[in-house]
Amino acid sequence: MKRIQRNFLFFLFFSLMLTACNEKEEDMEKKIACLTITEATGSGEERVTTEQKFIYEDGKLTRHITKQTYTDRLLEGEYTHSVSSQISYEPGKVIVTDEAGTVSTYQIDAEWLDKVAEAVNLCILNDMYAIINIHWDGGWLEDNILGGYSEVINAKQKALWTQIATKFKEYDEHLLFAGCNEPGMNETSNGTGFKAASVETIMKYEQTFVDAVRATGGNNASRCLIVQGPATRISDTCNDGYGFSMPTDDVPNRLMLEVHFYDPYNFCLMEKDESWGKTFWYWGEPNRVSGSEHNPIWGEEEYVKEQFQLLKIHFVDKGYPVIIGEYSAMKRTVAENQEKHNQSRAYWNEIITREAKNHGIVPFYWETNGDINRSTGKAREVYAIDGIMKGAAAGTYPY
Repeated sequence: MKRIQRNFLFFLFFSLMLTACNEKEEDMEKKIACLTITEATGSGEERVTTEQKFIYEDGKLTRHITKQTYTDRLLEGEYTHSVSSQISYEPGKVIVTDEAGTVSTYQIDAEWLDKVAEAVNLCILNDMYAIINIHWDGGWLEDNILGGYSEVINAKQKALWTQIATKFKEYDEHLLFAGCNEPGMNETSNGTGFKAASVETIMKYEQTFVDAVRATGGNNASRCLIVQGPATRISDTCNDGYGFSMPTDDVPNRLMLEVHFYDPYNFCLMEKDESWGKTFWYWGEPNRVSGSEHNPIWGEEEYVKEQFQLLKIHFVDKGYPVIIGEYSAMKRTVAENQEKHNQSRAYWNEIITREAKNHGIVPFYWETNGDINRSTGKAREVYAIDGIMKGAAAGTYPY
């Protein structure tokens, strides 16, 4: 039986607090470590470890232990606990991608959903919040936006979310769902812009997500749900000409918006100099290197504030919680001045975290085994984590 490719990707994020779902004020003030867990695909080392099975029923989570040998890295309670404790974060979240099943019926493999549940349960046991999403998904939805609305894609979106929601319908508010990843991002990254009709297509798929989850009942009738702006770009999401708006929901105060932040591109993601511009090795007023051609020429502190202010005006001030579901700047080896580059990354982490918080936005740090050792849960680049923590301490939520 042909299978749809499984995507269960581990990302490690850190956030400051959960602002959604009408949480109690004292809970909102907690710093939250956001951890996403994936089926490991790297080391290939064989390990004998304790497999932890979880059963969630009647509002109670119980754990059962068995011994089993695995190949490749695993979902491990020790790792989850290590990240949340050794880096001095309090509760956390796990974001899990889940998409596996038959092509004709979109039936998700039951064992695969059990594995997703195992990751979610690890988070809950470590006093974290979990977010389940369909992350990078081979492009079946997110790379098919500009071509217009498709009933086939919509049917798949409904089928997958109906199954996921049914599996987790009895979980409480510690579990959230996010409908997409970066809809239309790849199609528009070459300068091709959105049109209003394309944004409407995104909105239709996200409405299907909301309706499918709500229809399953149980705690899904009031679960917090997260939808993504066009390409998860702030400029596109807040562009009045595109007409993006939040889905219709029968349940008040249970919708959140997600965007991602990788600006300036030259500093965060650009791998080599191009004819149209240089990579930025440094960022921020304190970190300029005299005479360097790799100092930033756009996208610094004031730009960050301007972008986050757009989100505050368009969504936060209107009662919609906003998360930055991904933000990070790539780590480089810089012969010119490595110390200043490292300081720039720390400072960027600090400013993004601080200003997100100042504008009422919850930031999630994107980490893929660069700043955090995935085997031990300890920081590889302490300066980067220190930057996040410094920004978290300096920022103040405006509510």
